[in-house]
Amino acid sequence: MTRTYLRLCMIAILAFAGTLCAASLGKGPFIWEADTTFGSSFVDKSKIQAYLDDLKEHGINCVWIQVELYTEGAVNYKKTTLSGLPTAEKYRTGQWSNDDFLAYVIKEAQARGMKVMIKFHGSNDKAWDANPDWRIKDAAGKDVLWNGRLKNFCVNSPYWDKIFFPMLKEIAANYDVDGFYLDTCQVAYPSADTCFCPYCKARFEKETGKKLTPKSVDKANWSDPNVMLYALKRVEWLNAFYDRYRRAIEEAKPGAAVLLNASGAYNSYKDGLCARELAQRVSHLTPEPVSTPRMYAVTRNQKRKKAGEKPLDELTLAKEDILPRINPYLYHQFVVKTMLADGEGKAVIPISRYWFIDESAGYTGPTALEIAQIESAIGAGAKGYCFFGYLGHAVETGKVTGTAWADPQFSRYLRNTVTGKRAEWITDMQPDARIGILYDRSADFWNADYWKNLARVAGAYSLLHLWKKNPVELVSVGAMPGSDRKIDLARIERFKVLIAPDLCYVSREDLETLQKYVENGHGLVLLGKIGAKDEFLGTTTSADAYKIFGIETPSDPEPSGFVTKLEMHPAFAAVVGTGPLGSFRLSPDKNDALSYKPNHDSTWSVIAKEVNDSGARSCVLTKRVGRGTIAYINSSDVGGWSGQMAQLFLNIAILSSGSGPVVLPVRFSETSSVNAFKSSDGMTRYLHIFTLDGESNVEIHVTSDPGYEPVSAEMIDMYGNPKDISMQVISGRKLAVLRIDKIEPFSAMIRILYKKQEPTGSQ
Repeated sequence: MTRTYLRLCMIAILAFAGTLCAASLGKGPFIWEADTTFGSSFVDKSKIQAYLDDLKEHGINCVWIQVELYTEGAVNYKKTTLSGLPTAEKYRTGQWSNDDFLAYVIKEAQARGMKVMIKFHGSNDKAWDANPDWRIKDAAGKDVLWNGRLKNFCVNSPYWDKIFFPMLKEIAANYDVDGFYLDTCQVAYPSADTCFCPYCKARFEKETGKKLTPKSVDKANWSDPNVMLYALKRVEWLNAFYDRYRRAIEEAKPGAAVLLNASGAYNSYKDGLCARELAQRVSHLTPEPVSTPRMYAVTRNQKRKKAGEKPLDELTLAKEDILPRINPYLYHQFVVKTMLADGEGKAVIPISRYWFIDESAGYTGPTALEIAQIESAIGAGAKGYCFFGYLGHAVETGKVTGTAWADPQFSRYLRNTVTGKRAEWITDMQPDARIGILYDRSADFWNADYWKNLARVAGAYSLLHLWKKNPVELVSVGAMPGSDRKIDLARIERFKVLIAPDLCYVSREDLETLQKYVENGHGLVLLGKIGAKDEFLGTTTSADAYKIFGIETPSDPEPSGFVTKLEMHPAFAAVVGTGPLGSFRLSPDKNDALSYKPNHDSTWSVIAKEVNDSGARSCVLTKRVGRGTIAYINSSDVGGWSGQMAQLFLNIAILSSGSGPVVLPVRFSETSSVNAFKSSDGMTRYLHIFTLDGESNVEIHVTSDPGYEPVSAEMIDMYGNPKDISMQVISGRKLAVLRIDKIEPFSAMIRILYKKQEPTGSQ
């Protein structure tokens, strides 16, 4: 049977006003329905209309249409003026004899107020079969298939010039679409061990003057200079290809959305794609896959089913901690923040997998789980959401019965997310945390075991945001080789303090920028490794780190020991030692957290030392730099720290910030998070509260920005309904105390309006 693909994406995209959204999309919010396969009967016009009506009823206002029927080497539109691709028979006969399928769906979608995106798969089975040299080849010269079945093309093959870009241009010229999405999985991931096709070999030799070694890009082969060089070249080629993709859209359809499959935390040197670099080439960041609570629960149940065990309730599974104080919902929120950091202001629309139905797990997933994971993403700052799944086929075959899609509560929630007051607020919200964690995407990218780096960052995030309840953002630092992206001083100066785990992949210029940041009156907390030799690229910042900060860690870490304070420093408030001389362990077990022996100059004050099996070493150090403070702690394995060490770190972070956080929730549970946002004019602050089990007797302290005073506060629930909240202004009109009797699961939003203060003594 001929397969047909009309892929519709259901993402709640709540886009920032103005320039952050592609011109043709206008201002948010949007909900897209994504990557959905229409069954063969959806070729019928009446069924297409009924399905679009169903999407409209659920608040969907943007559809994605996949135009390639890759198994047939054909397309589902007729105006193939440049590519010469054949139109599939079912789209040029019968009811489509005198009509164009793509034009018809666009017209029907627009009649319902929906935007239209084109999705490219980058596959064509007939072209692949006819051109063996276009195929991706492994080191042994064998063809590489994506997921063992999809026929894709090397980034250097003629396919893109002969078929793909002509196809893009003819659609842009002949059809009224609002944007384009290319699934990068089909371009990069099939060649995760690199490609050794004739075109890659020729290009490598032309650009380097060297023969391409038939070895995969793998840590085991990093000692081979050609392998390292090829890894760099492969990244360079992929980035150049995506630059070309972006330019082609901008030239053919000015203002159209430019989307790529940026895979979030899963990028590594094996993929050849770094989300921080992809962010420069898109109008929105659309990370996929993101490990959502639904994905986590489905995976757990798949394992249980394989073991012959009964599946468990997915909502319960999604509440389990996967890191200290981080369950799948809060990890989802954390990953979205890494993408916001990579995008540096561009709207993020995470794409999730497993939704509404999953027969392999034997469970369809409760409505509450679907709503909660969307709210966790919105709380992180996402301007949309994408449910990845075959909804069209599920609707056609009746498999949505009993799922969230068939639940009126879910459709009501979606509609109230993209219309009314909630939509207005989310569109206006811009991140406003005053504590930032430097997140080094390049360190993750070039490390085989990138999860360790991510876990260290997540550990610091967990302590600050989920234990201490301070709104926290991530700041993407470090750049791919050859990139001109540097730390922007103006961008980081809105943070009162920056936390920097393992700061060893940045340039001298970036270190000098951080030095200037501290001199201007901010705080910087360094954790663990500093100025160590890069593990892959062979470069080093050791001399620069010592020259600029006066500290480095020249040797490998060791099992941790006991920490003892050397002076009465405010950082030790509420930190009670339990061992000899008031000491405590850095970690409950010496192997839970490794620590370094720093080499430092005399500008540092040592306020605590650590004694381990190798002897004594400086453990916690501080120094004044200009109007600011730098602190150093000799371990970044935050997840393994003892409670006393965690409290010491939190005290240091708050002291380094000068006056503490702007938003401080009081009496909140660990499964809740509070994130702060503000409007572009500074006259409005928003709080998004995410809570799994609800909260009672809530109190939140909000400090006003200089020159502003709070006027009023209001709260709405996740359906946009108004809820009771009181506000008391104290401390000379600088502090607003918000009190709320009850917050229902899974979220609430608060808006505080401000006015500019009149000068003291004015009439």
